[in-house]
Amino acid sequence: MRFSTLFCAGLVACSLSAKAQDTPTKYTVKGVVSYFFNKNYGDKPDTGATAYVLTEEDMKTLNTSYSQIYRYLLAYVRAESATLEANSATLKRARVPRSQRAEVDKEIEDAKQKLVQQTLLIKQVGDSVGTAIIKLGMNAWDAKRVTSDGNGVFSKKVVPGKYLVLVVSAHRQHPTMAEISGQVAVKKVEVKDDDIELPFKFDL
Repeated sequence: MRFSTLFCAGLVACSLSAKAQDTPTKYTVKGVVSYFFNKNYGDKPDTGATAYVLTEEDMKTLNTSYSQIYRYLLAYVRAESATLEANSATLKRARVPRSQRAEVDKEIEDAKQKLVQQTLLIKQVGDSVGTAIIKLGMNAWDAKRVTSDGNGVFSKKVVPGKYLVLVVSAHRQHPTMAEISGQVAVKKVEVKDDDIELPFKFDL
């Protein structure tokens, strides 16, 4: 009887040991999120920002990709740059002699054309990105979602692998479908054998 008890205990111990070996070690993906408040104060923690730690399969399910989100974000930056160029050239036109205004008019027209192109791209790509973000807000994605605390910090335990970390600001928005509920930032990471910390900063 004693031998039987010891034998059973040994089997249980071996089983638990095998399960422990089969369970992959998890590491922490940590993010520190901030947003620009004003010139006097500078940056503040983006308390309540929403973060998603997603796999490539998740992105396929959402019908989007890192490159698509990156294209949208880049188009927005370029559109802002084109707006500044057009405004700057318009101010310049008022200061130059009439003989030079044709050249400045061309600068203004070129900047406006850039703005039109990037605005179209924002619409085309941004709507798709916005649809994916709306889906992420559904209950089915609760396990992928974390919220930043009072210090703007979030963390998520994951097994080693490649991930896309997408963050939606709680304090900064853009007037597009993709960012109407909050500005978006995205980063690719590969978790190997250590924790990872990522900074995310949102400007105006």
